[in-house]
This record gives sequence, C-alpha cells and structure tokens, in this order.
Amino acid sequence: FLTASVAGDELLSADGELRDGALVDSYYASLVDGLVEAGAAADATAAAALAPRDAFQGQFDDAVVDKARYVFSYLWPRIDASPAELEAHATVANRNSYNKDVRAAAFLVKRVDAALRRRFPEVC
Repeated sequence: FLTASVAGDELLSADGELRDGALVDSYYASLVDGLVEAGAAADATAAAALAPRDAFQGQFDDAVVDKARYVFSYLWPRIDASPAELEAHATVANRNSYNKDVRAAAFLVKRVDAALRRRFPEVC
C-alpha cells in the first residue's frame, strides 16, 4: 500500500525504469531479521528458508496489483484521471500521490506491468 500510495518519482527514473528493488530488498531483509529476532528462525538462512525471497517478491507484486485494481477501476474513473486532472490537484493534501502526481501514477502503471509480466510471462 505504502509503495503504491505514497511513492513518486523517487521510485521511477527519468527514463521510466523502476527503482523500487532496493526498497523491496530492504523490506525483505527486515522480514528475515524479524523472524530471527522473534525466535521463528535460528538464523538468517533458516529465516530465508521459511520465507523465500521469490515468494516475498510474488506477494509484493500481488499487493501492488491488488491496490492498482482498486485505483484503476474505482478511483481514477471517479476523478476523471488524466495528466491535467492530476496536475490540477497536485497540492490537495487528502489525495494519494497517484491521484495528484503524474510520475507517481506512471510508477503505479509501470509497476503493475512489471508484476503482471513476472507473474504471467506466457501471456505478456
């Protein structure tokens, strides 16, 4: 939710490449550390076996796609989302970044594309 709702151009390079890999890596490292600290795993290797990195990436991708499903099907039609509409509301405090920042919206679209391509390579 946080990555899709708050992140903006810090996670999308000027040439449109995704830069959220380091963030996902950091989340995963925190999960591994937390499993060890909570006593669910004896060490990082055991924690990684309990929660494999590729499974974590899949869950992250699924969460982004799920959030985007709501944004694309419900929120954007309600605000008639377009670059002009997003820019016109750039200073509105109670809108998530994808509802007021074109680059944040582009990040969400690009992130969903990457997630779907990873999940369904035979179709994409």
